[in-house]
Amino acid sequence: MYLEYNSSMMVSLLGERQEMAVKSTGSGQRDRLRELAEEKLRQQGSAPGMDLEAMSPVEIRRLVHELHVHQIQLEMQNEELRQAHLDLDATRSKYFDLYDMAPISYVSLDEKGVVLEANLAASALLETPRTALLGQSLTQFIFPEDQDIYYLQTRAALKTPASVFVT
Repeated sequence: MYLEYNSSMMVSLLGERQEMAVKSTGSGQRDRLRELAEEKLRQQGSAPGMDLEAMSPVEIRRLVHELHVHQIQLEMQNEELRQAHLDLDATRSKYFDLYDMAPISYVSLDEKGVVLEANLAASALLETPRTALLGQSLTQFIFPEDQDIYYLQTRAALKTPASVFVT
């Protein structure tokens, strides 16, 4: 990395980290974010004490150092976010394998018995497309003579916190 001072004492930071950040972000998204940031800066007005012409070279070097440290912090946070995104994708894939591809039927219900999620086996068992199951009361798929049993069992399960997993 090197520092370049131009005639109006403006400072630009050029380096490998900047180039890597440019390569890893889509040009359109990067341009859009820059425009939004510049608009926000215009709305806020200039920060007090940011008159570069009035700053001494020592103050400018300190400012450049702070900006560089902040840039590195942002890059580290960005990398952590990317890793969290990868971890989330891996977890989502694992969840898909465990829940959706299970050979037995699974449904996730709210406290009123409305289907929030259903796996492929539940969809096949109930002979209903999965999208049509979502938002429906599970009781409509239970024989009328068995609905009292279902109601009593679900109420008992809701009273036992260890048997209920709420997301």
